[in-house]
Amino acid sequence: MTCPSCQAEVPDRSAFCLACGARLAPKPSPESSNGAAGAHPPSAEPAVASPGTKQAYALSFGPLVDERLRYRVARWVVDRAPAYELVEVQHELQHGTFLTFLALTSGEADVARQGIEGLGVNPALLRLAPATTAQMLLPERRPRREAAPKQAGGFGNWRTLVAAAVGLLVLGLVVVRFMGGRAF
Repeated sequence: MTCPSCQAEVPDRSAFCLACGARLAPKPSPESSNGAAGAHPPSAEPAVASPGTKQAYALSFGPLVDERLRYRVARWVVDRAPAYELVEVQHELQHGTFLTFLALTSGEADVARQGIEGLGVNPALLRLAPATTAQMLLPERRPRREAAPKQAGGFGNWRTLVAAAVGLLVLGLVVVRFMGGRAF
């Protein structure tokens, strides 16, 4: 299978691209119409790869509270997994919800861990380990809801109401002053 984001070759049953981390659309199993014949229960154990071969590593972090550190880590992630946007990664790092998969050898994983720790990440907040099948089959998170758009000039904002009331009061005082207190 070919990744639609980076055009890298990916194993047929992968849920994520091992090169860029993009989520891949699941392919129906050709062995059975109901999927039972080709279904394998998710494994809680990581797949064992021979030394020097790449395998999927799950990369996640605990909440990073330092804004500068979040930016540095997000830049590091986006450089290695371009399927992500910098702002999205920073937001997920702040809340400790970021998870991606990288295709690494064990030596590259050690170098990546040292590089991330070199950015200033506390090793207790870093999780980089061979991915389990169960992790790779996790459903995609729903995008967070954006705030409702503000209505321009609407009455939903209390400041608008106060400004309108003050404006009417000033206009009323100007009219009364201009008329000199005379009746209409």
